Amino acid sequence: MDKSLTTSTDLTLLRQCIQGDQRSLVVLHTRHAGLCRHRAFAVLRDATLAEEAVQDAFLDLWHGAADYDAARAQVRTWLCVLVHRRAVDVARREARHRLNDDVLPPLDPASYTAEELLILQIDRRRVHKAPNSLSLPHRQVIELA
Repeated sequence: MDKSLTTSTDLTLLRQCIQGDQRSLVVLHTRHAGLCRHRAFAVLRDATLAEEAVQDAFLDLWHGAADYDAARAQVRTWLCVLVHRRAVDVARREARHRLNDDVLPPLDPASYTAEELLILQIDRRRVHKAPNSLSLPHRQVIELA
């Protein structure tokens, strides 16, 4: 690796990324990947997902380096924000996948017997009436949830 790259400031490296210098991106990654993984892991609690978030953040850096504003933050801080955003995106995506995995496919009503349909109807009425038996604060919690 070029000695001048490894001794360059983060801002210089970022400016070189804007010019398309991939070696500068490698140096930035080498410098900050540990911190970035730590930040992503704090959000995701999964090393594989954290690594994915870090990789995505460095892609964001590569494609959006020109959006960096030195007056607002240091490069390191900006990179941590990119990582945090990506980690949150990954966490949301994973939550949606888990939610979709937990949803059972609807059953065909024609597959129920008349007795089962009656029981379902009675249960549905009980569920709809149940909140009325709760105190107002408890009912509000249930309704908000």
